[in-house]
This record gives sequence, C-alpha cells and structure tokens, in this order.
Amino acid sequence: MKIKVYTWESESFRYGDSEGVKVWRYVSKELRDLEYDKEIQAMRNIPDLTEYEPECFEDSIHKWAYDYRKKDDTVEIIESEPGELLKELIIDSRKDKINKLIK
Repeated sequence: MKIKVYTWESESFRYGDSEGVKVWRYVSKELRDLEYDKEIQAMRNIPDLTEYEPECFEDSIHKWAYDYRKKDDTVEIIESEPGELLKELIIDSRKDKINKLIK
C-alpha cells in the first residue's frame, strides 16, 4: 500500500560535518505548511542566527548551520498479508469496546 505524505526536513551541521537530519511527515499539505511556517518563524526570532538564504540559517558564534526544506513523498507499507494494517487499525480503534465485553 502506498500513501502520499507531506514532509519537511531539517538538517543541522557544523563545518560541513552532518550532525543530524530530522524528518516530519504529515497527512495533509496544510498541516505540514502550518508547522513548517511555525518552525521557520521561530528560527527567525533567534537573535544569534542569520538567514543567509531563504530558510537556511547560520550561527556565526558557534559555527552551526541549519537548512530546512519541504517535499512531497510516498510511503510504502508492505504487509505480510493483504489488509493486515487495516485489521490492526480496526482492532486498535475498538480496544475499549473489546475490553468492556471481556470484563
């Protein structure tokens, strides 16, 4: 099963050595854009950072750089049997009802 997701990534590095990439995935473009804009605005509010390119920041004191980017992806979920994920989601959503019936 393939699901379209909307992602944004942040990468931080020092002197070109990659320190970490974080990825956030969202089910809707609107939610992704809202959270992305909040993060970018928060970075712009940090006085020690300079935005040297759109959505790319640099900390001249500690020599760190931060890069942000948005993209659309597809996530593929491989099931051992057809409908396995859907069955698990249904069971998880009904656990409260099942527990009440068992007691």
